[in-house]
Amino acid sequence: MDSKTIGILVPTRDFVNSGFAFDLARLVGFTVGTTNHKVVIYTSSGTLLSAQRQDLARDAVAAECTHTLWLDSDMRFPKDSIIRLLKHDTGIVCGNYAKRRFPTEPIAVKKNTPDMDATFINRVYTDDDSTGLVEVDYCGMGVMLVKSEVYKSMEYPWFAIPWVPAAEDYIGEDVWFCRRAAQNGHKTYVDQDLSKEIFHIGTFEFKHEHTLACRDVENGT
Repeated sequence: MDSKTIGILVPTRDFVNSGFAFDLARLVGFTVGTTNHKVVIYTSSGTLLSAQRQDLARDAVAAECTHTLWLDSDMRFPKDSIIRLLKHDTGIVCGNYAKRRFPTEPIAVKKNTPDMDATFINRVYTDDDSTGLVEVDYCGMGVMLVKSEVYKSMEYPWFAIPWVPAAEDYIGEDVWFCRRAAQNGHKTYVDQDLSKEIFHIGTFEFKHEHTLACRDVENGT
């Protein structure tokens, strides 16, 4: 595999979780120890997430990183995450994960088909037998690899949290980014295999099995 330069981008508030810090150290050590890739870590502390993401991505692209790996500081992930995501060789590929509250549900969402109720959110579940890549409309950026060419194809802002009058609500900067990228020809994919090994840290580590349990309760099964 050709040498890549991966900018690991970590937006935070003031602190990071100790489990995240442990996984980050293992991720960097394993990547540089087993490949010829270069890894650079960028962090930003603040409260305006869209601005943090914009600044981090701009710095990484200016430093000629070939890829950026977004990591939220409340995530757990395998040490070979970078290597596995790079193998897909696609513009945007990420891990699906559970929201850190009950009733929990997955963070990835597919586009609704024309016959669906417009108020229905078509969430992408990671079942025990889910495998490979699945295209999505958008996904949270807790563990997301992005080629730098994606940013270069887009006008500023790359990240925003706009008000949507029809929904009477805001949409997240992750939704904005994925949809703007799609308008410029870059699809977003979820790696279903990696998703099973990504945990979202809340009062305990939320896993994909919890989203399935909540779905079964809702469906009465």
